[in-house]
Amino acid sequence: MKRPRTIAGAKRGLTLLEMMIALSILALVVTASMEMISAGTSSSAQVGAGVRENSEMRDGTRRLREELRGAGGGRFDVVPLADGNSELTFQVPVTSGGVAGWGVYDRFLGPGEDEWNRVDWSLRYTVLPDGDGGRQLVRQVLDDLDQVQRQTVLVTDLRAGNVEPPGFRVADVGDVWEVIVTTESRSAIGGESGGTRIHVRTQN
Repeated sequence: MKRPRTIAGAKRGLTLLEMMIALSILALVVTASMEMISAGTSSSAQVGAGVRENSEMRDGTRRLREELRGAGGGRFDVVPLADGNSELTFQVPVTSGGVAGWGVYDRFLGPGEDEWNRVDWSLRYTVLPDGDGGRQLVRQVLDDLDQVQRQTVLVTDLRAGNVEPPGFRVADVGDVWEVIVTTESRSAIGGESGGTRIHVRTQN
């Protein structure tokens, strides 16, 4: 009985050249996949950073606007800093012992109304270094001797004040105060783009 014929080389394994080509293709696929994952992660991180910065900008300028609206017959000083940014110091209406005056109202100063209302104290919005060569907008609570009793960072990565748009600029424009806050990372003015410009009418 004759054995069936087999096709020559049918049981032959992969040659060294074929193995190298297959490994090269696999390496290309893996590299492309890793680059796509890395790009996706980087993009996600940038979006997350943008959301955080927008939230930081929105919260910081909202607080400044609300407090600045209350400024009136008390202290009100705008001083240019060395880098061109502004330093704003002012007082808001307070009531202590049933007597109205000017000072600071802050619920973090103590457990009750007497501690929240501090006559002759002041609020200061200024620009300080952040330790990494950058700038940050901070809110300071000053006592009646101008000593800082509380400090809160509002906006980080602030621009210098001698560029356009500036990092933190406060200017008298007619019957309102114009405040500009802009960060380095996204320098255009206009809400979600990394900067904001607000106009506030005080009680003066």
